[in-house]
Amino acid sequence: MRDLPMFRVYVLGVVLVAGCFDKPPDVEFDAGPPDASVAAPDSAPDASPPCVPDSIACDDDLGIYVDCDPNGAVEQAIVCPLGCSTTAEKCLDVDPSNGLASYLDAAADGPTLHFTGASTINARPRTATP
Repeated sequence: MRDLPMFRVYVLGVVLVAGCFDKPPDVEFDAGPPDASVAAPDSAPDASPPCVPDSIACDDDLGIYVDCDPNGAVEQAIVCPLGCSTTAEKCLDVDPSNGLASYLDAAADGPTLHFTGASTINARPRTATP
């Protein structure tokens, strides 16, 4: 046990000395040009998707909608769960004929219901009994 503090000093010394050398010439820095692509798996933390000023694009292959401002910065980037529309630069969306689309859109932010014990949910007359 008496040698443990000395071992820590040796490890710390090796780490400090190893950090004093230059980067090897065959090792690239992170966040290079591939990171600026929407298709790059690690693009989210390092860079926003590439943006053409004053444009809207929906990538059909990746299902990502990107809205760009006049300076070429991303104003909004959305993953389209149902994919992109083939007729316009927008995400596909469910549009029921009974006019309940706004309620479907709000459902994701709705309250969470917690049922404890035995519960019954009746579709008709639309009641829930905890």
